[in-house]
Amino acid sequence: MAYYFCLRDALSKLKPLPDESAAGSPFLPVTPDVPADIENREDVLVLSGADILNMGSDDGAFNLTALLAQNPLYRLNAEILMDGALVEAESDPDIRAALEQAFPPQHYPQHLSGPSHKPEEGNLHHPALAHMSDAELAQAYCAFVQHLTPHAAQNYTLTQILRQHGAGFLEEYQGYSDRAGTFIALEHIFTHANRADYDPSRPIEDYIENGRERATSMGLKTFDDIARAYLQAEQYQLRRAQDIEGIMSLKLDAPPHWVRQDIFALLEREAMKQVFGLHLIESPDFAALFKTRPNLKKSIEIHADGHVDSELQQLLSETLNENARYSGSAGRFAAKVELRLKET
Repeated sequence: MAYYFCLRDALSKLKPLPDESAAGSPFLPVTPDVPADIENREDVLVLSGADILNMGSDDGAFNLTALLAQNPLYRLNAEILMDGALVEAESDPDIRAALEQAFPPQHYPQHLSGPSHKPEEGNLHHPALAHMSDAELAQAYCAFVQHLTPHAAQNYTLTQILRQHGAGFLEEYQGYSDRAGTFIALEHIFTHANRADYDPSRPIEDYIENGRERATSMGLKTFDDIARAYLQAEQYQLRRAQDIEGIMSLKLDAPPHWVRQDIFALLEREAMKQVFGLHLIESPDFAALFKTRPNLKKSIEIHADGHVDSELQQLLSETLNENARYSGSAGRFAAKVELRLKET
């Protein structure tokens, strides 16, 4: 089964999850289809498959029971999570209704209040949770989450049970699914995903060599069409450069393999812009139309001379040299493109 995700959305999810990265891999949401609201489908990343723990399946509670038994911290976190849900249920009828599906009426945990109850120290507001077997706790959790709305379930995902200790889970699974959606470990996504427009039969060298040929084969004739193609190449480069900057700023042990593909795709667009730039400056309308767009005008002239942006050259050098440290070249390149696009 294929899973899709937007890298920009994924990167935004990383920032509020510092505590979950201690195990080396937060979990990122993915979808079984291309996101409906994505504007540029070629930017989507695709993961061909993963070993998923399906919390809503018949085996979900059984597999969670095994995890709780293997790791006492998972067990403790599950107790604290359910304890918090039971407290929340006192003021939230939807949470209460979901919990009533998880616990038979005669076994619904009672709230014991008082200053001595500190869940983080193992003193639960609902001590009965600590006396449940692993199987009972797992079954109650799974039933509770399955009766929540997808939005409410986001506060009670398996990530809240794994917390900083996801390494044990990742020995068996790469992700999980529940009412909140499907979530896959960052390290698995970044290691195995590819861009939607990735062609495995196409050698890396082809990205650069065929850039000029690709631009020529488009057969563009009018000044407006060529200018539009140049700006579309700029927009493509901006998105990819911003993604590369976002990934490289995470300071991973090694960048995902598709970063290299993205860099060569940037260079392919650079070669295309050289062709477009040459046609644009040959037009008698060029100077007048770009008079109020100095940054864009200068970029077109540079490409028309057959040059490659210096920041892209730096980025390529840092990619090919395994010992080179990333200097922020993709971010600097993106800033220059963004400045030019603001002039349009």
